Amino acid sequence: MSIRAEYIWIDGTVPLPYMRSKTKIVDNSSDLPIWGFDGSSTNQAPGDNSDCVLNPVFSCPDPIRGGDDILVLCEVLLPDGEMTPHPTNTRAACVEVFEKYKDQEPLFGIEQEYTFFMEGRPLGWPVEGYPAPQGPYYCGVGAIEIAGRDIVEAHTKACMEKASSVVILVINFPLNNFLAIFLQMLCVKIMMQLSPRVNHWELRESQLNTLPGMELELKSV
Repeated sequence: MSIRAEYIWIDGTVPLPYMRSKTKIVDNSSDLPIWGFDGSSTNQAPGDNSDCVLNPVFSCPDPIRGGDDILVLCEVLLPDGEMTPHPTNTRAACVEVFEKYKDQEPLFGIEQEYTFFMEGRPLGWPVEGYPAPQGPYYCGVGAIEIAGRDIVEAHTKACMEKASSVVILVINFPLNNFLAIFLQMLCVKIMMQLSPRVNHWELRESQLNTLPGMELELKSV
């Protein structure tokens, strides 16, 4: 049965790159082919020579579409016969360093934060002026201090439903840890240990621990 594979990559926009994606219909998730895209539309190639290559490096279940559909993280290569990493492909250098020091166990901390906006201002802010000074919003409780919790809870559920393939979740991770300003939310803080064989992921704000039972390909950085 065919499935939808959402190929995702990082473009060449400066100063901050964007994420791009497009859907490929594949027969199964075990043998994902390389694919191409128009690099002239993503700031990664000129218009007269715009072909770029998407090389799948990691896949996991798609928590939005569900079923057997998957998300596919890709690196960008050049169609030069050698499949040279594209200049925007910073993953290639990361893998090179990882392979060089794979007998060691580097530790990484990754944090993602986000703020919701509605009608040009942060969700929950007054129509005019500003909310009260920071302080009560950090890990706040109640509608006076917090807005948008229903969206965060839905995001939590989507992450947990596919956690077995992407991360190992600690039940008390602070996905709804609201930060110093009204509506600044800590979405995910991932503490990850990379060993020569295994990536251990833990969603927790303050501790660096490793958890058993999680194996990913080493090059799925």
